[in-house]
Parts: sequence; C-alpha cells; structure tokens
Amino acid sequence: MALGLGAPLGALDFIYLDQLLTLVNNVRMSGHVRPEISPKARLALEAVEVFGQLAGLYEERRRQLAESVGLTIVQWQALEQVQHEHFMPSMFAAQRESSAAAVSKVLRQLVDKGLVVATLSDKDGRQRDYNVTERGRLLLDDVREQRQRAIAEIWMKLASDELEHFVGFGRKVAQKLDTWATSEAQQATRPDKKK
Repeated sequence: MALGLGAPLGALDFIYLDQLLTLVNNVRMSGHVRPEISPKARLALEAVEVFGQLAGLYEERRRQLAESVGLTIVQWQALEQVQHEHFMPSMFAAQRESSAAAVSKVLRQLVDKGLVVATLSDKDGRQRDYNVTERGRLLLDDVREQRQRAIAEIWMKLASDELEHFVGFGRKVAQKLDTWATSEAQQATRPDKKK
C-alpha cells in the first residue's frame, strides 16, 4: 500500500504511518521487502522522528537542569509553583494529574532540603502555607541563569524569521495533536465502543 502524492492524510493513513515508522527504521529489513512510501509520507515520518528527538532532548535538558541544583524535575516544578503567592498543593496535584499524597511527599522533600518552609495558615488552621526560603530563591535564580545561557546560545542565534516559522508551525502541530488526542479520548470512552 502506498500513500498517494498530494492526497490529504486520513486516520487510516496515520495508523499506516505509525506502522511504516517501525518498518522504515528497521535496518535489518532487506530493500525489496520495504513497502513503497510516498515522498510526503516519508517527510511525515521524518517530522515525527524530529519531534521525538526534540521532545527527548528537551526532557533530558530539564532533567540536567534540575539535577545541577540537586532536584528532580518534579521538585523543581513544585519549587517554581510555591514561589507564587497563591500556591495550592491541590491545584498543583490536579495540574500534574497526581495524588495529594505524592505532592505532599515532594513538598516535604523541599522542606527537608531547606528550600521551602511550611506554616499553618492564618486563615484556616487545617491548611498549610508554603513559602520559598532564601536558599530556594538562590537555587531558582541559578536554574534561570542556566536556562538564559542556553536560550542565548541556541535560540537567540537563530534568525528571527526561523523563530517565527518554528513558533507558528509548533503551535499548529500542538493544536492538531491536542484536537486529535481529545477526539481519540472521547471515542475511547464512548459506551458503544467495543473493546
């Protein structure tokens, strides 16, 4: 099966592209066994590969930044959130789709590291208020400085038109992925859907 040149990609084509991604990247396959792939399908596969590479590099860089100051990514994210005036652990848990217990554990770790202090709330004795310590602020400043250096070395060395194109294209792909994922989730939860 070959995808036609210039034809819009439908849902079945994306399933086929996913299967082709595995086949095309399998170097053990002999050339005569490989399926025929249109130039547009090959470009789509390359785009998915580049997207995966960027996502992996981004996540690895975040891990490196967090570890450079002795934190995990989750601890770093929590510390960033705590510095905001209206930090609420329950909202942080909801944003991360994690349990209150997991967030509580991360906050205790930050307290133990001396990066956050927890006090009983003046408004509600059942609640705690969390504030970043001076040590925590210095640590966040260090991470921000490292991020700014990376932005200066990588992003600021790109031409403005390249950045504009990347941002526009990235938003378009993100919107399409979000729409598609939402549609897939809705279809998966339909009561008439057979499993």
